[in-house]
Amino acid sequence: MPSVLRRYTIHNAGSRPDSHDLVGCQIAQNDNNTYDFIAPGQGVVASTLNTPPIQFTFANFKGWDWNIRVRSSTPTIMTGVWSNNDPNNVSPADDGDSWTASGTGVGEPGEDEARAASAK
Repeated sequence: MPSVLRRYTIHNAGSRPDSHDLVGCQIAQNDNNTYDFIAPGQGVVASTLNTPPIQFTFANFKGWDWNIRVRSSTPTIMTGVWSNNDPNNVSPADDGDSWTASGTGVGEPGEDEARAASAK
C-alpha cells in the first residue's frame, strides 16, 4: 500500500450546476509515483500515474461520468479543469470548468531549508 506524500483538497470547482459535487474531494500524491482521486464517503474512485497529463476518468459519481485534469501543481496548490456528461454543464466550447485545491503533506527534499534560507 503506497504512502501519501501530499493530499490536495478541492475547495473551489467553478460555477456550473455540478461544481459543488467536487468540493471536498481530494487528490492524493503517493510515494509510488501515482495519484488517487478520493471522493468523500466513497474512497478512491480513480488512480493514475504521475505522467503528464495527470488525468482522472471515472463513471457514476453523483450520477455522471467525470474527467478531471490537472493543469498545474505546487506543494501547496493544485489547479485543473473538469467536465462531466451532465447536459446542464456543457458550455458552447465544451471546455469544462476549473477547480482549485490546497495541498498539505510532506515537502520535497530540501524544501524547508530553501524556505528558511529565503526568509533570512
